[in-house]
Amino acid sequence: MDDLVEILKRIEENIEQEVDYTQLYKGLNISGSSLQRIFPVLFNVTLSEYIRKRRLTKAAFELKQTQHSILDIALRYGYESPDAFAIAFKKQHGATPSGVRKGAPMNLFNALKLNLSIEGGNDLPIEIKTLPAFYVAGISIDTKVNSPDIPILWKQLSESELVDDLISFSSGKSFGVCYDMKDNGQVKYMAGWEVANPDKVKQLPVEVVLIESSTFAIIPCIGKIPESLHNAWNYMWKQFFPESGYIYSGKVDLEFYPQKVVDSKEYQMQIWVPVEKNN
Repeated sequence: MDDLVEILKRIEENIEQEVDYTQLYKGLNISGSSLQRIFPVLFNVTLSEYIRKRRLTKAAFELKQTQHSILDIALRYGYESPDAFAIAFKKQHGATPSGVRKGAPMNLFNALKLNLSIEGGNDLPIEIKTLPAFYVAGISIDTKVNSPDIPILWKQLSESELVDDLISFSSGKSFGVCYDMKDNGQVKYMAGWEVANPDKVKQLPVEVVLIESSTFAIIPCIGKIPESLHNAWNYMWKQFFPESGYIYSGKVDLEFYPQKVVDSKEYQMQIWVPVEKNN
Protein backbone atom coordinates (compact mmCIF):
# COMPACT_ATOMS: atom_id res chain seq x y z
CA MET A 1 0.00 0.00 0.00
CA ASP A 2 3.01 2.32 0.38
CA ASP A 3 3.19 2.63 -3.41
CA LEU A 4 -0.43 3.76 -3.59
CA VAL A 5 0.14 6.31 -0.84
CA GLU A 6 3.03 7.72 -2.86
CA ILE A 7 0.95 7.78 -6.07
CA LEU A 8 -1.87 9.68 -4.36
CA LYS A 9 0.70 12.14 -3.03
CA ARG A 10 2.20 12.65 -6.51
CA ILE A 11 -1.26 13.29 -7.98
CA GLU A 12 -1.97 16.03 -5.43
CA GLU A 13 1.46 17.61 -5.85
CA ASN A 14 1.06 17.76 -9.64
CA ILE A 15 -2.68 18.30 -9.95
CA GLU A 16 -2.29 21.34 -12.22
CA GLN A 17 0.03 19.60 -14.68
CA GLU A 18 -0.77 17.39 -17.65
CA VAL A 19 -0.83 13.81 -16.47
CA ASP A 20 2.25 11.76 -17.28
CA TYR A 21 1.15 8.34 -16.09
CA THR A 22 4.65 6.89 -16.30
CA GLN A 23 5.83 9.46 -13.75
CA LEU A 24 3.11 8.43 -11.33
CA TYR A 25 4.64 5.00 -10.79
CA LYS A 26 8.27 5.75 -11.68
CA GLY A 27 10.63 4.13 -9.15
CA LEU A 28 7.79 2.21 -7.47
CA ASN A 29 7.01 -1.51 -7.39
CA ILE A 30 3.88 -1.13 -9.47
CA SER A 31 3.32 -1.15 -13.23
CA GLY A 32 1.02 1.01 -15.32
CA SER A 33 -1.37 -1.86 -16.02
CA SER A 34 -1.44 -2.78 -12.32
CA LEU A 35 -2.19 0.82 -11.37
CA GLN A 36 -5.05 1.09 -13.86
CA ARG A 37 -6.48 -2.25 -12.68
CA ILE A 38 -6.15 -1.65 -8.95
CA PHE A 39 -7.55 1.88 -8.78
CA PRO A 40 -11.23 1.25 -9.62
CA VAL A 41 -11.23 -1.99 -7.63
CA LEU A 42 -10.05 -0.34 -4.41
CA PHE A 43 -11.57 3.11 -4.79
CA ASN A 44 -14.59 2.61 -7.08
CA VAL A 45 -13.33 5.30 -9.47
CA THR A 46 -10.86 5.04 -12.35
CA LEU A 47 -7.54 6.81 -12.09
CA SER A 48 -8.39 9.30 -14.86
CA GLU A 49 -11.80 10.04 -13.28
CA TYR A 50 -10.15 10.59 -9.90
CA ILE A 51 -7.68 13.09 -11.34
CA ARG A 52 -10.47 14.91 -13.21
CA LYS A 53 -12.68 15.12 -10.13
CA ARG A 54 -9.81 16.38 -7.97
CA ARG A 55 -8.93 19.04 -10.54
CA LEU A 56 -12.52 20.26 -10.72
CA THR A 57 -12.67 20.36 -6.92
CA LYS A 58 -9.50 22.47 -6.80
CA ALA A 59 -10.92 24.68 -9.55
CA ALA A 60 -14.11 25.26 -7.53
CA PHE A 61 -12.09 26.37 -4.50
CA GLU A 62 -10.06 28.72 -6.69
CA LEU A 63 -13.24 30.25 -8.10
CA LYS A 64 -14.48 30.93 -4.57
CA GLN A 65 -11.22 32.13 -3.05
CA THR A 66 -9.61 34.22 -5.84
CA GLN A 67 -10.50 36.70 -8.53
CA HIS A 68 -8.67 34.73 -11.22
CA SER A 69 -10.57 34.67 -14.50
CA ILE A 70 -12.52 31.57 -15.48
CA LEU A 71 -10.27 31.24 -18.55
CA ASP A 72 -7.12 31.26 -16.42
CA ILE A 73 -8.57 28.65 -14.07
CA ALA A 74 -9.72 26.49 -17.00
CA LEU A 75 -6.24 26.54 -18.52
CA ARG A 76 -4.60 25.86 -15.16
CA TYR A 77 -6.55 22.63 -14.75
CA GLY A 78 -6.05 21.26 -18.24
CA TYR A 79 -9.01 22.62 -20.24
CA GLU A 80 -8.32 24.30 -23.57
CA SER A 81 -11.40 26.53 -23.54
CA PRO A 82 -13.90 28.00 -21.05
CA ASP A 83 -16.70 26.07 -22.79
CA ALA A 84 -15.04 22.66 -22.28
CA PHE A 85 -14.28 23.63 -18.70
CA ALA A 86 -17.86 24.77 -18.07
CA ILE A 87 -19.34 21.50 -19.40
CA ALA A 88 -17.09 19.32 -17.21
CA PHE A 89 -17.51 21.66 -14.24
CA LYS A 90 -21.32 21.63 -14.41
CA LYS A 91 -21.38 17.85 -14.75
CA GLN A 92 -19.56 17.49 -11.42
CA HIS A 93 -20.87 20.46 -9.46
CA GLY A 94 -24.35 20.87 -10.88
CA ALA A 95 -23.65 24.56 -11.49
CA THR A 96 -21.57 26.65 -13.90
CA PRO A 97 -18.24 28.17 -12.85
CA SER A 98 -19.81 31.63 -12.70
CA GLY A 99 -22.70 30.18 -10.69
CA VAL A 100 -20.35 28.72 -8.07
CA ARG A 101 -18.44 31.99 -7.93
CA LYS A 102 -21.74 33.75 -7.15
CA GLY A 103 -22.61 31.32 -4.37
CA ALA A 104 -24.09 28.14 -5.90
CA PRO A 105 -23.29 24.91 -3.97
CA MET A 106 -20.23 22.85 -4.92
CA ASN A 107 -20.00 19.07 -5.19
CA LEU A 108 -16.53 18.47 -3.77
CA PHE A 109 -14.52 15.28 -4.29
CA ASN A 110 -12.08 14.79 -1.41
CA ALA A 111 -8.57 13.43 -1.82
CA LEU A 112 -8.25 9.72 -1.09
CA LYS A 113 -6.43 8.67 2.05
CA LEU A 114 -5.36 5.11 2.87
CA ASN A 115 -5.69 3.82 6.41
CA LEU A 116 -4.43 0.52 7.83
CA SER A 117 -7.24 -1.85 8.74
CA ILE A 118 -7.29 -5.41 10.05
CA GLU A 119 -8.46 -7.91 7.46
CA GLY A 120 -7.97 -11.56 6.65
CA GLY A 121 -8.12 -14.60 8.89
CA ASN A 122 -10.30 -16.51 6.44
CA ASP A 123 -9.57 -19.65 4.42
CA LEU A 124 -9.66 -19.04 0.67
CA PRO A 125 -8.66 -21.85 -1.71
CA ILE A 126 -6.48 -20.26 -4.39
CA GLU A 127 -4.77 -22.21 -7.18
CA ILE A 128 -1.65 -21.05 -9.02
CA LYS A 129 -1.60 -22.65 -12.46
CA THR A 130 0.40 -22.19 -15.66
CA LEU A 131 -2.07 -22.85 -18.46
CA PRO A 132 -1.47 -23.45 -22.17
CA ALA A 133 -2.65 -20.95 -24.75
CA PHE A 134 -6.28 -21.05 -25.88
CA TYR A 135 -8.79 -18.99 -27.87
CA VAL A 136 -11.92 -17.14 -26.80
CA ALA A 137 -14.49 -16.02 -29.38
CA GLY A 138 -17.22 -13.50 -28.63
CA ILE A 139 -18.29 -9.86 -28.82
CA SER A 140 -16.43 -6.98 -27.22
CA ILE A 141 -16.67 -3.33 -26.22
CA ASP A 142 -14.27 -0.56 -25.27
CA THR A 143 -15.15 0.32 -21.69
CA LYS A 144 -13.72 0.80 -18.21
CA VAL A 145 -13.23 -1.60 -15.30
CA ASN A 146 -16.44 -2.13 -13.29
CA SER A 147 -18.53 -0.41 -15.97
CA PRO A 148 -22.30 -1.13 -16.06
CA ASP A 149 -21.82 -1.66 -19.82
CA ILE A 150 -20.33 -5.11 -19.11
CA PRO A 151 -23.50 -6.87 -17.84
CA ILE A 152 -25.38 -5.18 -20.69
CA LEU A 153 -22.93 -6.79 -23.13
CA TRP A 154 -23.54 -10.23 -21.61
CA LYS A 155 -27.31 -9.71 -21.78
CA GLN A 156 -27.02 -8.65 -25.42
CA LEU A 157 -25.03 -11.79 -26.26
CA SER A 158 -27.22 -14.20 -24.28
CA GLU A 159 -30.39 -12.91 -25.96
CA SER A 160 -28.99 -12.96 -29.50
CA GLU A 161 -29.26 -15.73 -32.08
CA LEU A 162 -25.47 -15.76 -32.17
CA VAL A 163 -25.10 -17.39 -28.78
CA ASP A 164 -26.30 -20.88 -29.81
CA ASP A 165 -23.95 -20.98 -32.80
CA LEU A 166 -21.06 -19.79 -30.67
CA ILE A 167 -21.70 -22.37 -27.96
CA SER A 168 -21.92 -25.16 -30.56
CA PHE A 169 -18.29 -24.51 -31.55
CA SER A 170 -17.05 -24.05 -28.00
CA SER A 171 -15.60 -26.27 -25.30
CA GLY A 172 -18.46 -25.18 -23.03
CA LYS A 173 -16.31 -22.76 -21.01
CA SER A 174 -17.58 -19.19 -20.88
CA PHE A 175 -15.19 -16.28 -20.21
CA GLY A 176 -15.19 -12.56 -19.68
CA VAL A 177 -11.88 -11.34 -21.10
CA CYS A 178 -10.30 -8.08 -19.92
CA TYR A 179 -7.38 -6.94 -22.08
CA ASP A 180 -5.61 -4.08 -23.86
CA MET A 181 -5.59 -1.75 -20.83
CA LYS A 182 -4.81 1.89 -21.72
CA ASP A 183 -3.23 4.60 -19.57
CA ASN A 184 -6.54 6.47 -19.41
CA GLY A 185 -8.31 3.49 -17.85
CA GLN A 186 -9.98 2.30 -21.07
CA VAL A 187 -9.99 -1.45 -21.51
CA LYS A 188 -11.30 -3.96 -24.01
CA TYR A 189 -13.82 -6.43 -22.58
CA MET A 190 -15.06 -9.53 -24.40
CA ALA A 191 -17.95 -11.79 -23.50
CA GLY A 192 -17.45 -15.18 -25.12
CA TRP A 193 -16.61 -18.88 -25.08
CA GLU A 194 -13.43 -20.89 -25.43
CA VAL A 195 -13.05 -22.37 -28.92
CA ALA A 196 -10.57 -25.08 -29.84
CA ASN A 197 -10.35 -24.07 -33.49
CA PRO A 198 -10.80 -20.35 -34.32
CA ASP A 199 -11.22 -21.18 -38.02
CA LYS A 200 -14.59 -22.80 -37.26
CA VAL A 201 -16.10 -19.49 -36.10
CA LYS A 202 -14.90 -17.41 -39.04
CA GLN A 203 -18.38 -17.31 -40.51
CA LEU A 204 -19.82 -15.86 -37.30
CA PRO A 205 -19.84 -12.09 -36.52
CA VAL A 206 -17.44 -12.50 -33.60
CA GLU A 207 -13.91 -11.55 -32.63
CA VAL A 208 -11.32 -14.10 -31.55
CA VAL A 209 -8.70 -13.41 -28.87
CA LEU A 210 -5.65 -15.57 -28.26
CA ILE A 211 -5.06 -16.05 -24.53
CA GLU A 212 -1.33 -16.69 -24.40
CA SER A 213 0.12 -19.27 -22.07
CA SER A 214 0.31 -17.61 -18.64
CA THR A 215 0.48 -18.28 -14.95
CA PHE A 216 -2.82 -17.48 -13.25
CA ALA A 217 -3.96 -17.14 -9.68
CA ILE A 218 -7.43 -18.70 -9.74
CA ILE A 219 -9.71 -17.22 -7.09
CA PRO A 220 -13.23 -18.47 -6.31
CA CYS A 221 -16.05 -15.93 -6.25
CA ILE A 222 -19.18 -16.90 -4.37
CA GLY A 223 -22.23 -14.67 -4.28
CA LYS A 224 -24.05 -12.15 -6.39
CA ILE A 225 -22.29 -10.47 -9.29
CA PRO A 226 -20.71 -7.89 -9.42
CA GLU A 227 -20.21 -7.79 -5.62
CA SER A 228 -18.40 -11.14 -5.53
CA LEU A 229 -16.03 -10.01 -8.30
CA HIS A 230 -15.28 -6.76 -6.51
CA ASN A 231 -14.58 -8.62 -3.25
CA ALA A 232 -12.21 -11.06 -4.98
CA TRP A 233 -10.20 -8.28 -6.62
CA ASN A 234 -10.05 -6.42 -3.29
CA TYR A 235 -8.62 -9.54 -1.71
CA MET A 236 -5.99 -9.86 -4.45
CA TRP A 237 -4.67 -6.31 -4.10
CA LYS A 238 -4.96 -5.92 -0.33
CA GLN A 239 -3.82 -9.35 0.85
CA PHE A 240 -2.64 -11.80 -1.81
CA PHE A 241 -0.12 -9.63 -3.68
CA PRO A 242 1.48 -8.00 -0.58
CA GLU A 243 2.31 -11.34 1.04
CA SER A 244 2.45 -13.99 -1.71
CA GLY A 245 5.63 -13.08 -3.59
CA TYR A 246 3.60 -12.68 -6.79
CA ILE A 247 2.76 -9.51 -8.69
CA TYR A 248 0.14 -8.71 -11.32
CA SER A 249 1.72 -9.40 -14.72
CA GLY A 250 -0.52 -7.04 -16.69
CA LYS A 251 -1.49 -9.72 -19.20
CA VAL A 252 -5.07 -10.69 -20.03
CA ASP A 253 -7.24 -11.40 -16.98
CA LEU A 254 -10.34 -13.55 -17.10
CA GLU A 255 -13.69 -14.19 -15.49
CA PHE A 256 -14.62 -17.86 -15.75
CA TYR A 257 -18.34 -18.69 -15.69
CA PRO A 258 -18.83 -22.48 -15.32
CA GLN A 259 -22.60 -22.09 -15.38
CA LYS A 260 -25.24 -19.57 -16.39
CA VAL A 261 -25.15 -16.44 -14.23
CA VAL A 262 -28.05 -16.25 -11.79
CA ASP A 263 -28.90 -13.65 -9.15
CA SER A 264 -28.06 -15.81 -6.16
CA LYS A 265 -25.96 -15.57 -3.01
CA GLU A 266 -24.77 -19.11 -3.78
CA TYR A 267 -23.60 -18.46 -7.36
CA GLN A 268 -20.02 -19.63 -7.96
CA MET A 269 -17.52 -18.54 -10.60
CA GLN A 270 -13.81 -17.63 -10.69
CA ILE A 271 -11.44 -14.84 -11.64
CA TRP A 272 -8.18 -15.84 -13.29
CA VAL A 273 -5.58 -13.21 -12.49
CA PRO A 274 -2.30 -13.22 -14.49
CA VAL A 275 0.65 -13.26 -12.12
CA GLU A 276 4.41 -13.61 -12.12
CA LYS A 277 7.06 -14.05 -9.45
CA ASN A 278 8.33 -10.81 -7.91
CA ASN A 279 12.03 -11.24 -8.53
